[in-house]
Amino acid sequence: MGVFEGIDALQVVVAVSTIFLISLIDFVVLVRARLRSHHAVHEYTKSDLDYTILIPIFGNISYLRNVEFLKQYARHVVLCTTTKESPEFDVAIDKVAAEHGFRIFRSHVPLASSVQKPNPWRLFTHTLHGSGDLAKQESDQNAGLRFNKEIARDEIIRDSFAAIDTGYCVFLDGDTVAHEKLFKLVHLMRELGFDLASVRVLASKQETIMEKLQSVEYDLAMDARKIYPWLTSGACMVAKTSVIKDIMQHHSLFFSGGDIEIGSSLVF
Repeated sequence: MGVFEGIDALQVVVAVSTIFLISLIDFVVLVRARLRSHHAVHEYTKSDLDYTILIPIFGNISYLRNVEFLKQYARHVVLCTTTKESPEFDVAIDKVAAEHGFRIFRSHVPLASSVQKPNPWRLFTHTLHGSGDLAKQESDQNAGLRFNKEIARDEIIRDSFAAIDTGYCVFLDGDTVAHEKLFKLVHLMRELGFDLASVRVLASKQETIMEKLQSVEYDLAMDARKIYPWLTSGACMVAKTSVIKDIMQHHSLFFSGGDIEIGSSLVF
């Protein structure tokens, strides 16, 4: 009996040790990331006004939650949406743009079946390459097909680059804000000669247990971007317009390929 008890105890120790070692994998990334050099935006004070801020917004204007933050960059902001939004949405976005001096780019995107999986990387390309079709706002809506708003978002991203005539562009989600000035970020990109960078994004709320867990996940994910150069953060990126135009022209727009197919070797 003593022998079997010894074997059982050994198995328990091995099992617990294995689980413990596996759990340390994330901390290996964390330690390696902390050892990598980084560039602090706050150390740069010069301004660079050669940039455009692209904000994807469609479906419901309530998703645009960072208007107060964006007001200070009014003439640089382009709200990227579609030609297939509801009349209520169009009135709301026109009002926001007129009130704060934002520009709007409405991209004509093809209808998609609602059964297709969402694809978050089709949102800015038409703005870059000028393939938006403003004259066909309602032609496809009468076809009786359901419009998948999530798929539309990816196409709007790709379409939206046509509205850019600046040297740099900043991708920013409608609920993302920055503590530092974005013109410092653009100046840093130019001074260091970088083509594209992923900006470190952290959870803004850390009150409930779930929000705190999400914050930990964000920290680990952002640290991992220092180790894996093919990862970027869709919540905020900055790039040379010429570079991101070329990247998005060759992008598959596959949902899970967003980070990998853009790629970045720098995290601010």
